[in-house]
Amino acid sequence: MNCSKSHLGRPATKRVYFARAFISKAVLNLGTTNHLIKRLTYDQTSRRICGFSITDRLPNKSSFSRAFKKFSYYKLPEIVHKSFVQKHLSEMLFETVSHDVTAIESTEKVKTIKNDENENSTTDTQPENKKAQQPPK
Repeated sequence: MNCSKSHLGRPATKRVYFARAFISKAVLNLGTTNHLIKRLTYDQTSRRICGFSITDRLPNKSSFSRAFKKFSYYKLPEIVHKSFVQKHLSEMLFETVSHDVTAIESTEKVKTIKNDENENSTTDTQPENKKAQQPPK
């Protein structure tokens, strides 16, 4: 008698369905496995993409959790991402431009100008230019 496989209980769901669901959970930005199961329950398109039958019940949360734990252990997201980049983006060249918008402290002196009409002090933010103040020769 072969004890390695049991024919009791629900038939095993293919791991590829769980793997697709794992990736779709990340792509759809679903926070929890419960959100994914609800999405697969009501969204037939997502359910078909993952490979689950529309007429059959979805596996329970514990089945998803066990499969997701194994995928995390074997780093499935990193493998899929690396494969995607190599297949679709390996021939592309990306150029980026970055601008530094850090404020730079200034050491310019502020010139105080007295207004003869009102006798009020105001400040001018322009640096002093001594050549402009000299009369022409």
